[in-house]
Amino acid sequence: MCFLPLISVYGLDKAISTSAYPGTRSVGKLSSILCFLALKLSNVRRYSTDDTWCMDRGMGLFAGLNVLPKATWYSAYSSGTTIDMNRDFLRSLYQIWIDNGFLSDTVNLDFTTIPHWGDDSSLENNWSGKRGKALTSMLALLSQDPDSGIICYGDTTIRHENQNEAVLEFLDFYRKNEKGGPPLQYLVFDSKFTSYENLDKLNKNSIKFLTIRRRGRKLV
Repeated sequence: MCFLPLISVYGLDKAISTSAYPGTRSVGKLSSILCFLALKLSNVRRYSTDDTWCMDRGMGLFAGLNVLPKATWYSAYSSGTTIDMNRDFLRSLYQIWIDNGFLSDTVNLDFTTIPHWGDDSSLENNWSGKRGKALTSMLALLSQDPDSGIICYGDTTIRHENQNEAVLEFLDFYRKNEKGGPPLQYLVFDSKFTSYENLDKLNKNSIKFLTIRRRGRKLV
């Protein structure tokens, strides 16, 4: 419940209500997104196997409902959203962060692995540092402002074939939404985040970067 005043103060509720996300008469746009947020804030894990949370009236109140929908609703809602909807909403959030001075001239970029425990063979294997092994998973890119800690961009469509280009995709997103904010000057990422060719492109775009040199047996 402590998040509700923050959502209101920064106009996040208005951004959700004017977004392209789907909604119905019984569960509108705002309530739909708050349903997901309620589970996240409550640290509910594997919500499809334990649905006792869907009878919690407090969590329902947070989302503007009597109780939260059951697990099947979340899967159906996710299937109705698109990449374009997510990116449009990211642009709205980005402007909110800029208007409130939450973004600086530096961005941390990193990949994170989102494990998948089902049988979908279309997903690739990605290394998970937390578990110390490769897992069938989705690879997501996250960008974070180092001063405020705000996650200002995300992309869950990363594949091995386009992994090196993710930094350029972020730069395109930034260039389209940089009005009013501090000019981007520095990127921070690890040594295998992108290719040397793309580092050259960043350099030509006057973007400085901080990374760790790739290690090897022949390197002193």
